[in-house]
Amino acid sequence: MSFDFVYNKGLSRRHIETAEEFIATARTALEHGLLVAFVDNLFSAAELLAKAVLLCEFSDADFRRKATHKAIQSRFNRFAHLGNVHPEYVETFNKLANLRYPTRYLESSLSLSRVEGQAMLTSLEGMLESTRRLVTHESNPKNPQRK
Repeated sequence: MSFDFVYNKGLSRRHIETAEEFIATARTALEHGLLVAFVDNLFSAAELLAKAVLLCEFSDADFRRKATHKAIQSRFNRFAHLGNVHPEYVETFNKLANLRYPTRYLESSLSLSRVEGQAMLTSLEGMLESTRRLVTHESNPKNPQRK
């Protein structure tokens, strides 16, 4: 007999599936030079993946039901500060969070090269794979979620 100790596994899987859609949309936006749409979609993917990680690690019902952008980012940063998340993923998530609001709501223009965008996309693809492994308990020493 065995028991799976991963919290909220089904909900985390749904977050991952939705993040995949946002990543695909972000990839297309980047290919077409639609950088604001790229940032907005990639941020959404990053936030969903961060929440999927946190849902697997904690059984907080309030967080599960009504986590805000700020609550997800804050909790993910605290969790990462303890060494539980690859630093590149946290850095990319925070960079996207800082870019998203002012460009999405037209408070400032976006200064982002395609090279920078591609680097963020690659980082999020890595985060997607490591989050998927976390939920399914697979391991891959080439790209660990945790340090």
